[in-house]
Amino acid sequence: MLYRKTTSSPMVDTFTLNQLIRYTYQECSPDERLLIEEIASEDWSLREEIEILKAAKRFIPQVLFSAKPSSLERIMNYSQKQV
Repeated sequence: MLYRKTTSSPMVDTFTLNQLIRYTYQECSPDERLLIEEIASEDWSLREEIEILKAAKRFIPQVLFSAKPSSLERIMNYSQKQV
């Protein structure tokens, strides 16, 4: 989904879903974070979108993946051959 703030001014602030997800995971730049927070303080639809993303994030399981020891050993052996 694309967020678009419609105003009478010629400047339109637009956020992509990707930007809002990065904001939710605290992976955006400080400037981008401030801009999103400033606009969200005035725009209920953007605040709602952010709250939906935060709620969805809570439902995603915190899964850790690890490779099999044999896979890691093969990778290490391969990397040593390349040096």
